[in-house]
Amino acid sequence: MRDLAKAPAYQAELRRIPNENVESNRRKADALRKVMANSYREAQSTREGQQLLSGFPPDLRRDLEAAAQRYPQLSKDEVAEARRDLPPIPSTAAILLRGVAPMIGLPWLALAIFALVMAAILGTGPLFRAFEMSLQTHDGRKAGRVRCVVRAAVAWFPGVPLGLWFLAPFLGLRFLRVEPSLPLLLAMIVIAFAGLIYNLIRPERGIPDIIAGTYLMPA
Repeated sequence: MRDLAKAPAYQAELRRIPNENVESNRRKADALRKVMANSYREAQSTREGQQLLSGFPPDLRRDLEAAAQRYPQLSKDEVAEARRDLPPIPSTAAILLRGVAPMIGLPWLALAIFALVMAAILGTGPLFRAFEMSLQTHDGRKAGRVRCVVRAAVAWFPGVPLGLWFLAPFLGLRFLRVEPSLPLLLAMIVIAFAGLIYNLIRPERGIPDIIAGTYLMPA
C-alpha cells in the first residue's frame, strides 16, 4: 500500500527520465516499473487496494497496468532489488514546488518579456503612460531605449529563472534543467518584495532606476 500511495510520484519520475537507451536511465525506469507492477498486483488482491486504485486518474491506472503486463511475475528478491535501484523520489513539498514554480514563474516571465518589448519599442510601458510618468537621466534628458530595457530587465528579473527552468525541457535548454529549490523560490520572492518595499519608500528612484541610471519623473 505504501508503494501504491507513491504511484503518482513513481509515474512522474518515470516520465522525467529523458532517454531509456542509456544504461543508468534504463535501470531506473525498470526499477520504477517493477515496483509499480508489484504494488498494482498486490493492490488488486485486497479490497483496500482496489478502492485506492479506483481513485487514481485513468492515465496512472494505465501506466500501472502496463507495468504489470511488462513484469507479470516478480520474485521478492527482484522487487527488493528494484527498490534499491529506485531513483530518489521527491517529497510532497518538492512535488508541490514543481507546480508552484511555473504558476509563479510563467506569468512573471510573460510579463517580463512584455515589459522588455515595450521598453525597447516605446521606452516606457502602458502603466507608466497611464499615470503620465517618464524615465529621465540625471541631467533631465529622456532615458534612451537601452536604459529603459535595462531598467525593465532588473525590475522583472526575479521571476525569469522560474519560468525558464520550467520551459527548459520544452525548449531543449539542457543547461537550465535544474529543479528550483524551495529556498531559492523563497529567496526570489523575498528579493521581489524587498524591491517593492524599497520602491514604495523611494518611489521617485527605485533599485531598477539606480542600476539603469534613470529617474522616474512626471511626463
